[in-house]
Amino acid sequence: MNTAAIAIIISVFSLLVAAFSLGWNVYRDVLLKARIKVSIGIKNIYFDGAPPSPEYIGISATNHGPGKVILNTIELRDTSILKKLLKTEKFAMVMHDYKNPYSGKLPCTLDVGESLSLLLDHEKESFLKEQVSHVGLVDSFGRSHWASKKTVKRLNSKWRESFGNDT
Repeated sequence: MNTAAIAIIISVFSLLVAAFSLGWNVYRDVLLKARIKVSIGIKNIYFDGAPPSPEYIGISATNHGPGKVILNTIELRDTSILKKLLKTEKFAMVMHDYKNPYSGKLPCTLDVGESLSLLLDHEKESFLKEQVSHVGLVDSFGRSHWASKKTVKRLNSKWRESFGNDT
């Protein structure tokens, strides 16, 4: 093997390494964003020796990484395949309770492993009065992180049990 062939092999190999490095950097910096686990449910606050608090709708979010994320708003959707086809989907945003000292505040920056708990009043005039299929949080990249449909459905039925079906 002469010198020219060795130089071409080394050049091709270095081109492959550079292409892989470029691809990895684009994937890491552009495509790979933090994953947020969102859960929702009815919650109470307990203190030692005090009666339980009124019920709250609790929305919790945990950053599973990689990297920081900024959560901005609570988003609601009432959607299905049929509603998408008929263009009758409904979208909404919920303002959380800034007055509740036990509730987290939005916008909130979460590092990997950190969590946020938002508490909304569980009352007859809450957002559950309207039928919702998705509840989630929106991050600074505009991506929505949804709680599981099963827990949202359970929460809707619990609200109906508590306050009746008259919407």
